Amino acid sequence: MTGQPDVRSARIAFIGDTHGRNRRTATDLVELAPTVALHVGDFDADQPINHLYDELKRAGIDFYWIHGNHDVDREHWYDNTLGSDWARYCLHGQVMDFGGVRVAGLGGHFVEKIWHPELAKPRFASRRDYLAVCGKGNLWRGGLPRKVRGAIWWEDIEALWDQSADVLVTHEAPTPHRYGHSVISELAEAMGARLIVHGHLHEAYQSVTPGGVEVIGLGESEIRLLGQSF
Repeated sequence: MTGQPDVRSARIAFIGDTHGRNRRTATDLVELAPTVALHVGDFDADQPINHLYDELKRAGIDFYWIHGNHDVDREHWYDNTLGSDWARYCLHGQVMDFGGVRVAGLGGHFVEKIWHPELAKPRFASRRDYLAVCGKGNLWRGGLPRKVRGAIWWEDIEALWDQSADVLVTHEAPTPHRYGHSVISELAEAMGARLIVHGHLHEAYQSVTPGGVEVIGLGESEIRLLGQSF
């Protein structure tokens, strides 16, 4: 695909929503032998992800990830991802350099009571704004309610907006997908990204945003490396 950053130098494998198919995916990744494996969320992890994907570390493959909407649906799914020992490898809100390829992560999904960008401006721009009004009885483990811990907040977009990246990895889709969001496309353009890779919709496709950023949507449990999938 013309215009994509040269991910061959880094050998980055992008992994679509696995929804419980984690052990088999880990084995597939070891066989593929990328330098870096990057999961786009929705593990439905019944064990901590550091256990499910531990064979990658033994094979010398770096593992990073962003969270999806289902990763906060159940307490043990949350604990096995965002609460796991590998929470430190969550790329959400960060930009990291993998072999000269700068990859930014935006996990989570749009929650209407927080912000649905196609319908209105953010009702709550930040987590602090929401905590100020949600009431102590709604708190979970002394902080945000669990279900909104998977939300995308305006402060997440703002934190990435002025940074630079070659690839933006998201759970939600950008435009031009029929269920995509223009703010994700605009974020990629603002960051100078040439490629968006996303999951969530379980649809393998390729497209281009209105601003010219190439888009790869990943199918369920799909692995993409250098234009390949299986």
